[in-house]
Amino acid sequence: MELEKGLRTALGRKTVSDDPLGKTGGFLSARQLFKKFAVEHSKYKSMHSSFDYILKICNAAIHGQQVPESHAHEAIHMGIRMLDEIRSTSE
Repeated sequence: MELEKGLRTALGRKTVSDDPLGKTGGFLSARQLFKKFAVEHSKYKSMHSSFDYILKICNAAIHGQQVPESHAHEAIHMGIRMLDEIRSTSE
């Protein structure tokens, strides 16, 4: 969630929905956000596979799948480092 929010902020996209229960659209997926971010910040294009790995591990855990602890720790640490990088572009 923090990675997605960081990407939205870095890209100047909205982070608040006027109608969270409505199907108003307008929000890009995390992958779409990262793609746009990498276009604007080309030095991060090589991080695409790392971002995808983080999303796959987190999505598996969110959806009730058991994730090996080593993968979970790795995804968390990678995500924190990536979030720091993303946030640094907004400063």
